Amino acid sequence: MTQDNMTPAQQDHAAVRLRERIKYALQAAGDRANDAYAVRAAAIAEIGALLRLDDEQPDGVRIGITGAQAYAGLSRPTLTAARDDLTAWNDLAQLASRALDDDEDARAKLEARLPALGGWRAAAECLLHDHDHDYDPFADFGPDRAEGPGTPEGYTVLMDRYRKTLRRLAAGEALPDEPL
Repeated sequence: MTQDNMTPAQQDHAAVRLRERIKYALQAAGDRANDAYAVRAAAIAEIGALLRLDDEQPDGVRIGITGAQAYAGLSRPTLTAARDDLTAWNDLAQLASRALDDDEDARAKLEARLPALGGWRAAAECLLHDHDHDYDPFADFGPDRAEGPGTPEGYTVLMDRYRKTLRRLAAGEALPDEPL
């Protein structure tokens, strides 16, 4: 039905529905933009920590701001500000420390800033859930039968990597064994 064929009440209803759809779409897009900003801020904090680590290296080995521009693809002012700002990196370390102490709010904030980290935990939990769901406690009775469903393949690897990264971040160590 076109606007011309609608009664005024139908037109009002359609306008209100469109307004609500736009409002929800704006909220969703705003949430994604805010999430992206948080991810970018965490990455820049990590770059700052890496640049501070690089500054400790002897001349001839250092990458420096100019080299970092080429590798990170960020401007000199952004890199310099990142190197000079300890607060953002310390905030990430504090969140990681609280997450290690089972602070769910801190864990959620940290994983929002470091989505790969959250992805490891989510993947591990999915493996565990599916494994437990598929477990049949009445199958394979016998003396050699293990108690419970055990741990699924891959779960331990993912959770070890998750906890190792949390410990590294909580200690303020900038250089990962493996990149996030």
